[in-house]
Amino acid sequence: MERLTPSTFKHHFDPQRFPKATCLLVRVEAPNLLRCPIFENKDTSIRANTLWCPGELYGTFQSRSPGLLSEGFMPLGHAEVRFLTWWSKLPPREYYQVTWYISWSPCSECAVKVATFLKSHSNVSLSIFAARLHYHQELKNRLGLHRLVLAGAKIKIMDLQDFENCWRNFVNLPTFQPWKKLQENCREWTIRLQGIFRNAMDRLTSETFPLQFNNMHRLKKPYYSRDAYLCYRLDGPQSAQRCFWYKMKEEKEGNPNLPTETLDPAFRPPQAVEKVVCHFIHEIESLDLDPVRKHSITCYCTWSPCPLAAERLVSFLKAHRHVSLALFTARLYYHWRGGHQEGLRLLAKAGVHVAVMTGKEFADCWETFVDHQGKPCAPDVLHALDSRSESIARRLQRILGDTPNLLAEAFGDLQL
Repeated sequence: MERLTPSTFKHHFDPQRFPKATCLLVRVEAPNLLRCPIFENKDTSIRANTLWCPGELYGTFQSRSPGLLSEGFMPLGHAEVRFLTWWSKLPPREYYQVTWYISWSPCSECAVKVATFLKSHSNVSLSIFAARLHYHQELKNRLGLHRLVLAGAKIKIMDLQDFENCWRNFVNLPTFQPWKKLQENCREWTIRLQGIFRNAMDRLTSETFPLQFNNMHRLKKPYYSRDAYLCYRLDGPQSAQRCFWYKMKEEKEGNPNLPTETLDPAFRPPQAVEKVVCHFIHEIESLDLDPVRKHSITCYCTWSPCPLAAERLVSFLKAHRHVSLALFTARLYYHWRGGHQEGLRLLAKAGVHVAVMTGKEFADCWETFVDHQGKPCAPDVLHALDSRSESIARRLQRILGDTPNLLAEAFGDLQL
């Protein structure tokens, strides 16, 4: 096999560098097969978007099985997609353990294609070791990584041992000498990856639930951030449940040397309320629900959807007529603003059951989505949540009503 030079390996995989290319090193393990190909897509121009230009494949394929030794032509495109194209040459009945060492984590488009590949190839397990994250501040790329995990892929940032393994298999020198600040940079990228995956969980903690689903109009000291949480339960032929959350005020991440969030000056970073809805929609779409069968989804939200989130939900439901949605919210998000009110009315007109969480829904949310260790939700907590929900429900009813209450809306503008 043609191996990388030390300088080429450093250029692509040193986390302190940001090359305009993606290099993918692949190890495929199977009872009768061992191949170590190298895929690369090279940048040939300065781009105004995040997609890489077509490049070239270099390296050789080695096999222990007769008839599989080849250096076939590969189509141009992203390294991950070219790997999938090459994969069609392998015997379909083997079980394969695939390891990727990749200089940039997959973009959103590649993540979708790889996730689809994994779902249709139950005989393949994939572990991805990334040197750095590709435009990780863009929501679509974060969701792409989640989609890969849902499809069964394992994703982690390369550590020192991974660099040594990669060097041993793909570089033409025997000993790896760690680059300057390698472990420090690996830890920083690991923290960022953990930050992406912490936005999705199977259950909330018993401490989180009363704080985040607290429906008091104004918090008392000590103050804290009431963030955007969305817990969904899918009922029907396919069942699933999950929780998503994003901070209302995202802390500034990172490093001035990181790639900018986007090259599009018109880009508007989505707010937390929109992010949880996008995450929810992306996950439901990734489940590939049977369009012939009926599916019902129940969502419990800490904040009602913003206008853009409402539009996204309506578009999703129009494209998935076999899905019905009931959305219960603990609090109304900027309910005094006309655009937010119109977003809620838009959801109701699209057939979404929009309602305020009462004691019944709070209890169900606790039982379904909280890691309560068998303990019931405290009765005084449920009673307080239920009693405060009455005024919120009346406010929502006025918003959704056919005849607007102008006096109530005027008071709403005062944010009382």
